[in-house]
Amino acid sequence: MTSNASVVFWGEKPLIITSAHSVYEWYSKSFPERIYFFDNFGKKVKVNYIVLSRKWIDEGILDFDTAILVPEKINRYRYDKIQPKFCVSKSEKILVISQKKGLFKNKIVSYRRNIFSDDIYGSSMIGIKLKSNAGLSGSPWYYESNNKQYQMSNTSFSFKRNKKLTFAPYWDHYIEKMFEFSENFVCNHDEFVYYSLN
Repeated sequence: MTSNASVVFWGEKPLIITSAHSVYEWYSKSFPERIYFFDNFGKKVKVNYIVLSRKWIDEGILDFDTAILVPEKINRYRYDKIQPKFCVSKSEKILVISQKKGLFKNKIVSYRRNIFSDDIYGSSMIGIKLKSNAGLSGSPWYYESNNKQYQMSNTSFSFKRNKKLTFAPYWDHYIEKMFEFSENFVCNHDEFVYYSLN
């Protein structure tokens, strides 16, 4: 499977963020054997660990469709130092960036949209008016504050009944705890799981 992903800095540590469904198949309960991240420079980065919510692993709840990938080795000076932002107001304007397949090469496209709460299905997710095409999963959602850009979510899915809406997990304090967990793995953690690809 191919999905979009982004680099986010947790303190000084670069992490790769994508959708959980891109790295864990909930129906078959399986992880991939290996994962590689290809950045905009064409550099291939091996992933060592995957961090997921148990609520995604055990129940497939889309509100937790975020994966933190811990790379083996990454040159942190090649990337903008974008930090995660949690508990952003559900009525802000955000920027979604993704890679789109072109005829001869892929291109980067961006969409500026207002986010809204999911009042349609009553989840904690946030949505935007945007037609979700194949491969959009894992794309970063950026929020700007005081002339600084933060990542505040990642693309998850669109409903078959309404292809003009795209949804993402709401990054609240629970997701913040997931980032904290990525620093020091605890095997028997109640809320999160880490999976080694080594």
